[in-house]
Amino acid sequence: MLPTRVRSVFCSLAIAFGLVSSAAAQIESLLRFGAPAANIKSELLAATDAVVPGQPLVVGLRLVPSGGWYTYWQVPGDAGLPTQIAWELPPGFSAGPIEWPHPQRLPLGPMVNFGYKAETMLLTTLSVPQNLATGGFVTVRAGAKANWLECKDVCIPS
Repeated sequence: MLPTRVRSVFCSLAIAFGLVSSAAAQIESLLRFGAPAANIKSELLAATDAVVPGQPLVVGLRLVPSGGWYTYWQVPGDAGLPTQIAWELPPGFSAGPIEWPHPQRLPLGPMVNFGYKAETMLLTTLSVPQNLATGGFVTVRAGAKANWLECKDVCIPS
């Protein structure tokens, strides 16, 4: 079995009412299973630079694998684990499910897996409360913990 690791990412997205402060993620990685370096780069992005009370806010977890590395789709196939996002949202906010892009087939001998070898954006729609105050520079922090299995050639969860 080639190097396999599960990677945890802690992302925070600062949202200012009236402005989203760039929505770039602060990322800390937790390396496991002896993988030498990050093989999947990640960041959390927002589709807009403003938050409107009662209007949905689309955010995306961008995953960029380096040569030969990949992550799995929501239905990984014969082996693997899908990316998961555990949102930590302010009161009144809620997160919908991940909107998964169409995956690639990842055949390996008699097995077939499904995932992403190229840059992928996993979108989630956040519900913004209708009674959210507007204007000013009040900042709300929303954090998320994302987990995925990143693999190269062979990846079988233990």
